[in-house]
Amino acid sequence: MAGLISESFSYLVTEFGYEETEARGTGWHNTTTLKEYVLPDRKIGIWAGGFDNGSFCGIFFQQTGPSVADRGCRVYDFRALISARDPNFTHPRYAESVETAKRHIRNYAKALIRVFAEDAILGDYSFFER
Repeated sequence: MAGLISESFSYLVTEFGYEETEARGTGWHNTTTLKEYVLPDRKIGIWAGGFDNGSFCGIFFQQTGPSVADRGCRVYDFRALISARDPNFTHPRYAESVETAKRHIRNYAKALIRVFAEDAILGDYSFFER
């Protein structure tokens, strides 16, 4: 799963300058793969797989850095953003095969940058403040 996430979201590194972290297991039973892409003032987390998280894959945005310490850490969910910007977008609940998993993750990768969330990638979280 980590390789698929890296491949699908490589543009975060090449086009936006994020640093990709090593994948790690997460979730109640440690069955979900999490990759984080970081800059000094923000990060994007992408997780996929597992049976203990309520859906198959997801993305979150998080402000980081010294200025956040004064305000508290804010984490924003991609599902809220994409649901508002495209109510018909289908969020994957499971993947019955490797090919389905690849399709889900690639669809999220395309939706993140190419269609719905370039503002959040660039650190503009004003959408979530509404």
